[in-house]
Amino acid sequence: EEVSSGVDDLSLSEPMSSKTSTLLLVDDNPDMRKYVTAILRQQKNWIVHAVEDGQQALDFILDHVEEDAPDLVLSDIMMPVMNGFELIAKIRADERLSHLPVILLSGRAGEDGKVEGLNAGADDYLVKPFGARELLARARVHLELGRLRKDLERKVQARTQELKSVNEELFKSEARYRVLSVFSPVGIIHTDTRGQLVYANDQFLKILGLRDMDEASRDGWRRTILAEYQGAFTERFDMPASSPIDSYPHLMLEVQLSILAGSPSHGDTTDDNVWALMQSDPIVHEGFITGHIFVATDITERKRIQRERIEAIQAAEALQFKRARDAEMHRHQQEQFVDMICHEIRNPLNGIINNADLLRTSARDRLVIATQLQSNPLLKLHEDDEEAIDAINLCAQHQLVITNDVLLLSKLEAGLITLSNVPFDPVATMRSVLSIFAAEAKNKAIDLDLTIGPGLDKDPVIILADSNRISQVDINLLSNAMKFTSNAPTRHVRVKLSLERPEPSSDGAILRTSVEDSGVGMTEEEQTNLFKRFSQVNTNSHQRYEGSGLGLFLSKSFVTLMGGSIDVRSVPQKGSTFSFTVKTKILDPTQLEAPMGDSSPQLGSAMQRVPSYGSGSGKRILIVDDNSVNQRVLQRHLTTEGYICTIACNGREAVQLFEAAYQSTTSLSPPQPFDFVFMDIEMPVMGGLEAVQRIRE
Repeated sequence: EEVSSGVDDLSLSEPMSSKTSTLLLVDDNPDMRKYVTAILRQQKNWIVHAVEDGQQALDFILDHVEEDAPDLVLSDIMMPVMNGFELIAKIRADERLSHLPVILLSGRAGEDGKVEGLNAGADDYLVKPFGARELLARARVHLELGRLRKDLERKVQARTQELKSVNEELFKSEARYRVLSVFSPVGIIHTDTRGQLVYANDQFLKILGLRDMDEASRDGWRRTILAEYQGAFTERFDMPASSPIDSYPHLMLEVQLSILAGSPSHGDTTDDNVWALMQSDPIVHEGFITGHIFVATDITERKRIQRERIEAIQAAEALQFKRARDAEMHRHQQEQFVDMICHEIRNPLNGIINNADLLRTSARDRLVIATQLQSNPLLKLHEDDEEAIDAINLCAQHQLVITNDVLLLSKLEAGLITLSNVPFDPVATMRSVLSIFAAEAKNKAIDLDLTIGPGLDKDPVIILADSNRISQVDINLLSNAMKFTSNAPTRHVRVKLSLERPEPSSDGAILRTSVEDSGVGMTEEEQTNLFKRFSQVNTNSHQRYEGSGLGLFLSKSFVTLMGGSIDVRSVPQKGSTFSFTVKTKILDPTQLEAPMGDSSPQLGSAMQRVPSYGSGSGKRILIVDDNSVNQRVLQRHLTTEGYICTIACNGREAVQLFEAAYQSTTSLSPPQPFDFVFMDIEMPVMGGLEAVQRIRE
């Protein structure tokens, strides 16, 4: 009753384990078995089995070792058949039970009994009589320790098996690695953190020209790498062992070796040094760098091919450069040839035009005589002469236009055309251009009209632009308009001029010019090639209207150079309208310092130094030209006006004549200097520019 009451009180005050545990009580005393069993069974989830001696306990344990094995054994020491010490010995001898906790319950008090029990293999020693709370406390502790011991044992076994598997895989991997490294076409080495060789395959030794592992041992494998490539390896191997992993990036470096490709280890036929591509990554184990793996690839042949390719590219570039230089030289020579041909063509053309003018003057003198004599045959001859002179002049002028166009085209392609922006009045300039065509318009019965549009219809406006280029475009467009309108039923050419300001507050402006005619017009297909060089509206245009096909191409080039654009609108048999714009700048007339139209202050000041002559009246003129026709034409024109002319065929003769004119042979013959010089520019022996400089000096 006392035992039962004590147990009831205990069950109400102690916490119970939520996990089911099996306890085995071994005691030959029935009362003790009953007492202890009553205490233990009051705990929830505790299953208690009780036996009388050690042999029964061992049999129970072995029968349940695979399933429902006891988690704790509480055993008396002194028992029949098998005592407690023998039971512990049997338990500890079985590997399956080595983790089973055992608490000895003994009436033998004192330190010696406890030490003997613990030495026998017991996990704890409890002296009778003992309290229920102490028994439960020690049982709980050893149940937990036993459970932890089982878990640890299970983990140890699992880890052991894992390590065993890992070791097996490592062994297999190492075997595979060695097989692969032996047959690998690339060289492979394994070094420690300081670059000392651990392993190298035969291919690596071959690439580096090493005979065996002894020669490559330690850092011997690095000696064949040229000094300029050693820095990357030294930096890698000198890093402290504690350096973070990201301090070892993937290394890829092309290195040149000290051995030749023709050495016995390589067997190549060239005398080039061996090149190798070295790649490396660190070996990381548990977060630490334990070594390095290097892979070497023989790239000697690739380097040779690259060098040959570079040499071939350089040779091709040199050849291309030579061809480009030759082409540029040929183009320059061609331009010079075109310039020379144009110059040589213009010389006789000038002679033809000037001689035609002389013939016209003579014909008019004969007309006066024929009129006075009232000779009809002479009058008829005069009409024929005038017609022939007109034909000569027309052909020469046409040829001169073509020659000038070709010369301008040559300068455009050579980039020699530059803009000369000067202040000028666009309205006055346009009227000057129109005056050139006034006689032609009258002869062909063409109504030539100028309309001044917005921006120019009030006070005179002065703008800054290249007036010569603008006038040249105007002349080209008007020439075409007059030419294609001459046979039209309705004949009119209308020119409109306006000035636009994109931003009213700015002085920038756009000069817009349009030329409208009532000529033959064009189809859309004919307009597509209109501004291409040597292009005309149709195949019959040259025969019907003549021309070189360069006028509009040059006009577009000039307009583009001046920052503008040109376009056309045309309807067949109704006429065409050409319009172009150029960028200009509006100037304040009160702030102009130079005369309008002077493209150069030096030219303006030079012109102010030239005296004005009415008639020749005995003035001396020096004509310097290597063309005899030009000499005779100029001399005849000037002699007719009363000038005294002297001829020089080149600049040197001109300088000599100029110097001689200031020298006096006697006191009675004073120097007779020249009053004026006509100087050609391009001449043999000495050109005009050098001669002028000598004369100025």
